Amino acid sequence: MHIPIYVHLVFLRSAALIALIGNSLLLLFLYQRTSVHLGNYRFILGSFAVADIFISLFHAWHIPIFILGEYGYVFFGYGTLRKKTFLAHNANIIYTTTFYLPFCLLSLHFIYRYFSLARPKLVKERFPVFVIVSLIYTVLYETANALLTHIVRARGVRLRFHGLLAAYGVCNWSDDLNVVAANMLDDNSQANFELLAVMLVASVLGGHTVVVLLICIAKISAAFKDRILDIRVRRMHVHLFRALLIQFIIPVLFSLIPLTAMFTLPTTGIYIGELGNVFSMLASVYPALDPILIIAFRQTLQRWVYVLSGRTAT
Repeated sequence: MHIPIYVHLVFLRSAALIALIGNSLLLLFLYQRTSVHLGNYRFILGSFAVADIFISLFHAWHIPIFILGEYGYVFFGYGTLRKKTFLAHNANIIYTTTFYLPFCLLSLHFIYRYFSLARPKLVKERFPVFVIVSLIYTVLYETANALLTHIVRARGVRLRFHGLLAAYGVCNWSDDLNVVAANMLDDNSQANFELLAVMLVASVLGGHTVVVLLICIAKISAAFKDRILDIRVRRMHVHLFRALLIQFIIPVLFSLIPLTAMFTLPTTGIYIGELGNVFSMLASVYPALDPILIIAFRQTLQRWVYVLSGRTAT
């Protein structure tokens, strides 16, 4: 079933508006005087807010379209299909990195949460070092994902994919079209090992952040049992950990599962069609939901800050 462009526009721009308002309110809250006692934790939350704003606004501008064919898929941004600028030409690469960014930030968030519980003094004294290492890791991680997309991207669409884009008013086919056409089979119906290798490496890159998250969850759970903490401090850490788990579940539902489906379903040889658009639209929900969850969590978070009477919530 074809999803009209106006549906994409309304959905993506509504999500972007909600994300912009929600994350702006979150940033305002984080930099109020009443949030000073959150310590370094407010900078961690602030990084999520800035990333969410960028992702949502970019999605609304790019208007991603995913069509899943037999042993391949076509991916492009309706808003950047024919634009000639450098940014528009590389918009598909930028969009790919937005899928992975939330998990990159979450893995760093969980690492910080673990060290704030297991080695709080180290976190307070070495926080600038943690920030620098996190920035380097994020840049390298996203650069690797961008390079993988660059390897497989192609201008123009093969003949067997032409009919898939007819519904979008694209009738004149040329190499100037800003389209990624991934073909798992070559012209001789043989496996495209270059593409399959890229998909495998991309899966490892994305999967390693999930492994880090799961390890941190296990480590944090063990730290609660091993460390002797004041009852109020323990309750605060438990509350922060539960809130972080919710932040983990949301991108799994709205980013990881859709992304996995977009990569794996075409390998079945079954024409999925515009179900890929449903998956890509789901990925745009997370930046709008994230600040709502954190803001809903705000009152309880502030209550713990006041209960601790001057202790820094890390």
